Amino acid sequence: MKYKYVFLIKTLVLFTLFPFFICEAQTQFVVKDSQSLKPVAKASIYFNDGNLIYSSENGEVSIPEEFQVQNIDIERHSYQLKKISINDIIDGVVLLDPIDHILPEVELGKIDNEKKYRHKPSRKRSWMDGAAHYHGYEYGLFILNPNPKANLQLTEITIPVISKAADWKRAEKDHKKLVKRGLDGKRGVTIHKLKNKFTYLYEINFYHMKSDSVFNRLPIDPIYQIVTEKENLYDIDLSEQRIFADEKGILVGVKNMGPCDPDGNLLGTPRYAPDKIVLPNGKEGRRLLNRETMPLIGVTNKRKDNSKSFLNYHLGDSSRFVDLSENAAPMSDISKRQLGIGYRYKLITYK
Repeated sequence: MKYKYVFLIKTLVLFTLFPFFICEAQTQFVVKDSQSLKPVAKASIYFNDGNLIYSSENGEVSIPEEFQVQNIDIERHSYQLKKISINDIIDGVVLLDPIDHILPEVELGKIDNEKKYRHKPSRKRSWMDGAAHYHGYEYGLFILNPNPKANLQLTEITIPVISKAADWKRAEKDHKKLVKRGLDGKRGVTIHKLKNKFTYLYEINFYHMKSDSVFNRLPIDPIYQIVTEKENLYDIDLSEQRIFADEKGILVGVKNMGPCDPDGNLLGTPRYAPDKIVLPNGKEGRRLLNRETMPLIGVTNKRKDNSKSFLNYHLGDSSRFVDLSENAAPMSDISKRQLGIGYRYKLITYK
């Protein structure tokens, strides 16, 4: 009987502490506005050198236990960047401080001339026809201002999207072979494969160029677009947005935020940072990120407007837009081609 009582006491202690262990295993908190105390949706939470997850519509964040997170960076348009240790989170809430944005000044006067220009989107059909739009990556097309003395107003963009299900299935088979063989003779590949069927949320932002690789985001609310395998061209009307280029031009940034439901609510799937690996041939490579039947952006090698394509991996404070006219994008060599995003703009001169 004595031993039974001891066993019961130990069992009670274990079950009393069990909820504590569960809470400690998974990192959970809510992101809120420090002034209104309202939840902040779609905030980017970076952790462990390149991993990424977004807050839900209710501002909730839940990071899987295997990451063992210590510190996080939280970024959201119209808010100051927040760097915080998990141990410093009080009552499961992280507060973001809003930024008061001032729209850039645009000189207006009596219109002397106004011309409209259109560049059609390109959606090629070859096996190398697009740039894989990985979760968390941002592709951008920099539209040059042909007349620095005029005002270029962007009025519409069209995003061409391509489904490449067959290619990704083949890639999965190739990866299974690597798993079977082992990358270094001892271990295989870890693949975080998502299960939804090609429904993603895209965030569209606009930038002015500060230097060749640094762009300043305009204080304009992001535009969100649900991308599915059912559509191929997405026309986004900007005529009421009053989006102007500066004397150099304007960059349209298209960021894949990851899988979502039909209503555009993110599914809360983390982006896993690529790991360095040793391939069977002895060469060093990188482990792929989240993979599934994901959309591709169409590209073209016939663009005559001298626009430039850029990519931002968003892997930390040092992230910069990379000029794709000189560098190849992951999984697709588009070094000599441009993103096939279509657009319309007005070029306005004043007296």
